[in-house]
Amino acid sequence: MQATLAAGGPMAGPAKVAWVVVRAAQGRGYAREAALSLVAVLQAAGWTVVAYIHPARLASQRVAPTRMAQNWAFRARRLVRQ
Repeated sequence: MQATLAAGGPMAGPAKVAWVVVRAAQGRGYAREAALSLVAVLQAAGWTVVAYIHPARLASQRVAPTRMAQNWAFRARRLVRQ
């Protein structure tokens, strides 16, 4: 789990979160739990949080479902290769 933060603080742009989980550990809730914790900390500090998820990354899409978006103001965007 990582967050990239704008040097100017929360008013300079959103925090961009990303995660990598080895295939053997996928599906056990580790990424979702880490994402929820990190998003909570970032939002408490005043950040808007976004995740850019490639359409082929189905496991990552499951970490940031619509339900999380509603509960945590977590915006997931899917990148399309141009």
